Amino acid sequence: MSFQFNFFTNDTGKKESEVQNEADEKNFKSISCKEWKASEKFLNKEFESENVEGFPGLLKRKYSSILSELKGKELGEITESSDVIPRQYEGGLKTWECSIDLLNFLSEQDDSKNQQVSNVLEVGCGSALPGIFCYKMSSNPKFFVFQDFNQNVLESVTLPNILLNIKPTSLENFKFFYGDWKNFPEKLPKYSFDLILTSETIYRSESYGTLLNIFSRALSYSIGARVLLAAKDYYFGLGG
Repeated sequence: MSFQFNFFTNDTGKKESEVQNEADEKNFKSISCKEWKASEKFLNKEFESENVEGFPGLLKRKYSSILSELKGKELGEITESSDVIPRQYEGGLKTWECSIDLLNFLSEQDDSKNQQVSNVLEVGCGSALPGIFCYKMSSNPKFFVFQDFNQNVLESVTLPNILLNIKPTSLENFKFFYGDWKNFPEKLPKYSFDLILTSETIYRSESYGTLLNIFSRALSYSIGARVLLAAKDYYFGLGG
């Protein structure tokens, strides 16, 4: 069964991926990657939640609650049917299928592998469920970094999901970044992460180079350090 994000129709005779690439180049405005400082006030905030199917010990914020909170904010026009708006919204409010696939993969491997990770980076984190799972399983969690294109996603989805599952007394173990990937590598300490997670991030082929730059900069040289990438075989209409 083919997969298609539902934003594009094409009556020009060109492949939809070509139309999108041309539009991206014409309308592209780079959003410089910046760190988002999460306020400690979030620690005592309550969020409407639901269980992640297949993972009874894992919670996520309800999508309807997220959309309600966003009214009047940057992503306030996003609806239940919104998937991707190139260079404006990259889908981070939803929990995508490959995030669940990555969770399944992590849960099926030896516990010792999950327990050994201490420094984790999740690129294009969205709901951040794989990263949260790794934090919960780690025997010595130290440095966890979550990145998404939109600041609203970090504030309305990523951080609430962390707080629903981990309930930290502080946020000192977590860092958050939003914006374009191009200058993201320079924000990261070199070769510091023993695990890099990313899912549903290769749907646009022109982003592959920048994603590889992140891996090259951030992945530790230590034995066992690795990147886990979950994706569909083909993203119809987007070229990835």
